[in-house]
Amino acid sequence: MTTPDQLHDQTAQWAATEIGHLTTAPTYGTPAWLALDPADPRRQAALIQAAEAWRTTQHTPAGAR
Repeated sequence: MTTPDQLHDQTAQWAATEIGHLTTAPTYGTPAWLALDPADPRRQAALIQAAEAWRTTQHTPAGAR
């Protein structure tokens, strides 16, 4: 069975892999983000960064409390 700590680590690793090749991404929802072409991978990177920021502040694994 996968523990909450393992799920947290796996999710963080997936996010890091997805955005690791990009050096910068504008903050999700800002004018700079809105100006990006829809196919620009930085748009998705900003979404992942926003999701990770929410996940890590709202949902901590049981062992991290």
